Amino acid sequence: MELSVAKQALIAPLTSVCSVVERRQTLPILSNLLLEVSEGNLRLTGSDQEIQIAAVVTDSLKVVETGECTAPARKLLDIVKTLPVEAEIVLRLQDNQLELSSGDFVSHLAVLPVEDFPKITLEESAVQFDLDTEALTEVLSATSFAMASQDVRYFFNGLLLEFQDSGLNLVASNGQRLAMAKLESSSAVAASNVIVPRKGVLELQSLLGQVEGTAHFSLTTNHVQATFGAIEVTGKLIDGTYPDYSQAIPAANPLILQLPRQRMIEALTRTAILSNEMYRSIRLSLANGQLSLQTSNPLQEDAKETLQVSYEGEEVEIGFNVNYLLDALNALSSEQVNMALRDSNTAVVISDEEAAGRVMVISPMKL
Repeated sequence: MELSVAKQALIAPLTSVCSVVERRQTLPILSNLLLEVSEGNLRLTGSDQEIQIAAVVTDSLKVVETGECTAPARKLLDIVKTLPVEAEIVLRLQDNQLELSSGDFVSHLAVLPVEDFPKITLEESAVQFDLDTEALTEVLSATSFAMASQDVRYFFNGLLLEFQDSGLNLVASNGQRLAMAKLESSSAVAASNVIVPRKGVLELQSLLGQVEGTAHFSLTTNHVQATFGAIEVTGKLIDGTYPDYSQAIPAANPLILQLPRQRMIEALTRTAILSNEMYRSIRLSLANGQLSLQTSNPLQEDAKETLQVSYEGEEVEIGFNVNYLLDALNALSSEQVNMALRDSNTAVVISDEEAAGRVMVISPMKL
């Protein structure tokens, strides 16, 4: 195996692939990338056994000899990063080592057996569909923040993809808050539900933001694969049944509050500085035309701010985790958002008139 490639052509795909490689691994091979050299291209693959990211390099590439090997991911990336922008890199496999040279610099990296690398391959009969990368990135940002991270209810540690005739519903929840968004698809997919693990969602969200166009998806019983540009992301699905999320959305919240989104974010951020560091609770008091935000902590410090809002209804006091409110408001984009309430014990529904199908639900805290 031997090739030469420009740093500028290698650095972006190498960085993308290395993102899935954890710094601490139980298996040494998981610290390595798989390098596969064929006529005209270099394929880089990284894996943590749950998610696999691959990238193909074709630009500014000259293949001298085809072959394959594995190499330490972080060391390879760190070396390439430090080389000059205009550097030409030569990779050569010899004497059971990968030689990386550029100009006066020469290094030798230890390799591990290729057959030990845990490649994920899709089962046959995959369902195929396409999604616009910009629209998908937007709805992922509007929902992924609500996923749990280490919940014993494992289905909450991921994102639900609910395929319907009209398109795709994306749903995330940790049991205390829920975010839902709709995305239209040009591809017809049979009605089905799958749960994509948290890490796979975050990796996909990060990589999608780097490309434009269409992402092609392949969906099987156990895996989902997304291909866009020169990147391919493959991940295992969570084996389980997502709860009926519709039960978490209040059927009727008659009290409607319309408020300026950015102004509310600023007020929450200021007021939250003096909130209880453990519970992060904040009290919202509603009266005609006014919304008061109040918080305090065990040091007897407190803060209060009053906003002028559009509200006509009975007086209500309700408590929330301030971080949940901020996450929801930051995931929306319009100048004005609607907040629908019923009483101090019922979840609030936050929606954006400019983004139909996007709903945020937050359960209250006891004051």
